[in-house]
Amino acid sequence: EPEFQESVKSQHTERCIDFLTKELKVSNEKEAAERVFFVSARETLQARIEESKG
Repeated sequence: EPEFQESVKSQHTERCIDFLTKELKVSNEKEAAERVFFVSARETLQARIEESKG
């Protein structure tokens, strides 16, 4: 699964940038790229498990 994470991240980032710049027209590509971030559900779950362990 880690081999797919970078591909998924890239796809989501590209779609978000396109949405902000081409559909909503609220940003330019450079600004959108600097503001969009990606957090995978797996990373979030792992962080919460570690946090609950103390």
